[in-house]
Amino acid sequence: MTIKKTRRQANAPTLTRKHERKGDRLFETIRQLALKQMKKEPQLFLTLRQAARHFDVPVSTMAAIYRRLVDEGILSTVRASRTILRGRDTSRKLQVRGLIGMPLSVPRLDTSRDYRECFMRIREELHARSFAITPFYFEEREIEPNPVVERSNKERVDMVIWLLPDGADRHTQLQLRDVGIRFIGVNIGGVSDAFCRYEVRPWQAILTILKEWQAGLKLDTAVIVLTGHETAGEKEKLRRLGRLVATERIHCELVHVPEGHITIFLKSLCANKSNGILLPGPAAAMLGSRAPETVAEILKTRCVAWIDGPPDVAFNQGVSDIRIDLVSVDWRAIGERIARDILSGDAFRQSETTIFEAEAHLQVPLSSEPLSSA
Repeated sequence: MTIKKTRRQANAPTLTRKHERKGDRLFETIRQLALKQMKKEPQLFLTLRQAARHFDVPVSTMAAIYRRLVDEGILSTVRASRTILRGRDTSRKLQVRGLIGMPLSVPRLDTSRDYRECFMRIREELHARSFAITPFYFEEREIEPNPVVERSNKERVDMVIWLLPDGADRHTQLQLRDVGIRFIGVNIGGVSDAFCRYEVRPWQAILTILKEWQAGLKLDTAVIVLTGHETAGEKEKLRRLGRLVATERIHCELVHVPEGHITIFLKSLCANKSNGILLPGPAAAMLGSRAPETVAEILKTRCVAWIDGPPDVAFNQGVSDIRIDLVSVDWRAIGERIARDILSGDAFRQSETTIFEAEAHLQVPLSSEPLSSA
């Protein structure tokens, strides 16, 4: 993976209406209940499903709340679906260098492996350097800036690291700065109006795949699949991808998955044997979960590239003999670089962006190492 630096200009600020995130009140209720019951030694706590039934909420809502409590060190999970309320003696007093808030989209965490990996590797490297991480969970795919500013101010964090901040802009950074909070944007493949100190670019890796399709397989058309629910930043990224494909003199088609006709739609993609299929993260997650058997059939006969990282492990089961083209990123190296830069102060340079280039893997078996460790 190569790294280079470039200069960028921030766009003019825009204002976004305030929005209150769902589940905050319930989270505080359960958090206070757990703290009240906490004893010297660890003890069993309500399981996820018991808590969901008790408070009459969906399991998915309670799962998001439990994740926040685990991140805070109040709960931990073990096998057999049991939940442990940690004891007071299990928490050690540590020298903390700083408190970092990380806004996170729950839908992205659920559907994007790259998004999860980026968060976990950055958190892991910062923990190793004695920083405390406070995740801010949001139910929206595109997080609005005002709730982030309000939450950051309320939690009194020292800085905010925002992954794929497609809802943020220059005004967001100024708001945070006005209350003494530093901002670090990490653009992992979308398009953002906010200045991002770090950016992952997939373009060269995708070009490598396209050239292989063109030269070795004589494909003349690339089909980019959209769900119809992409954010504005994701749509702009895919438009740029379409322009990139056209520079290689390959015909590009952007097609939307029709609601309720996924299997028919997928089979229609195989009608033209000169087509290669580019699967962005949202489309890969949708198709892999709703029509895995049909997707498996297509993978056996067509050229398909996952351009936002590997598919989830759940989809890999039963299709390990199939090969795909893949764009992947070394998230551990990125997490380490960002953590080092925060310690040295380099992370706060507002005049340059550090670029991380993604890598292309051609015809990778689903069971291979680049997929399991990417």
